[in-house]
Amino acid sequence: MKIPEHVTHQVVGSEAVALDLASGTYFTLNRVATRIWQLAAAGESRSSVLASIVSEFDVTELRAAADLDVAWQQLLIHGLVEESA
Repeated sequence: MKIPEHVTHQVVGSEAVALDLASGTYFTLNRVATRIWQLAAAGESRSSVLASIVSEFDVTELRAAADLDVAWQQLLIHGLVEESA
């Protein structure tokens, strides 16, 4: 996964603000979504992202997996990430 060129962002504290320059739309990512975004954009695998979320946020693997799937789909739907080749 990678962050597209038309998306710029700034992490403020534990949350991120992203701007889609193509549409002019701003997005605010909560701390879990921000961390998922950072890890995935760094090239981490889904299983690695999942393990990090479980560890860093002290949640069950089942809960983390559900949150990861929702966040991942929302990031894709809104064009804040795109699949790498």
